[in-house]
Amino acid sequence: MLKNMLTLGLITYCLSVYATDNEILKIEERIKPVGQVHIEANDTASPVVVSLPITSTVRSSQAIYEQFCTVCHQSGLAGAPKFRDAKDWAPRLSTKKIDGLLASALKGLNAMPPKGTCQDCSDAEIKSAIEYMLPQ
Repeated sequence: MLKNMLTLGLITYCLSVYATDNEILKIEERIKPVGQVHIEANDTASPVVVSLPITSTVRSSQAIYEQFCTVCHQSGLAGAPKFRDAKDWAPRLSTKKIDGLLASALKGLNAMPPKGTCQDCSDAEIKSAIEYMLPQ
């Protein structure tokens, strides 16, 4: 009985190894390259230069204000200084100046989250949005 069980176990093992090898061959067949690239050396050919157009993603200060800042700064929500309101901005400008305002905007202040929720804005874009909100 033990001999029959060992024989059956050995046969099962051999079949499973065969199936595994068979599956490996199938996988290799599915992932093999569909073609090859051959590049000949040509010393007389001039190098090919590919240039891609650079597009500017800098947004206007007004666009940033309207998309990210207007919710709080239009109405003064949660103590935010109102858009171009000299009375609201005066205490902040007297103590911080523009660089201090920028530092506060980048880190977040009171209820304002860092960068005023514009996580993909550059520091320069945040600064221009602040300047846009200041009294003229």
